[in-house]
Amino acid sequence: MQCVEPTDIMRKQHMQFLLHQRDLTMRQGIRTEQHSLNQCVECHVQKNNQGEFIPINAPEQFCAACHTFTSVSIDCFDCHATTPDLPQSAKALIQRALGQLIAQELTGSPLNRSGDSERKFIGVDQQ
Repeated sequence: MQCVEPTDIMRKQHMQFLLHQRDLTMRQGIRTEQHSLNQCVECHVQKNNQGEFIPINAPEQFCAACHTFTSVSIDCFDCHATTPDLPQSAKALIQRALGQLIAQELTGSPLNRSGDSERKFIGVDQQ
């Protein structure tokens, strides 16, 4: 899976992306996923030998390793979850897919009756 931005850009500008996302969400009520902290956690979190998620800010994990190296504290996770909430994520995908279908119906756009794009979008493979 590819990151939402090239690695060199993310290394230098991830905080600006997160602050912009925060402003859109908290101040304007606009929720997007491209630079969402939840998306970062879901993609970059690792599992231990027992298959349990390791908090992303734990020592030697994705966020902590770079922040320790640069002597920058991570305060994001004072409030935000350090491991994915997968059932919530699945629910969000389904809600987004339903929202798109409703928008298509309201605007009169033809629906893709084959369902290919909808199945790929919500991760369900129907026969």
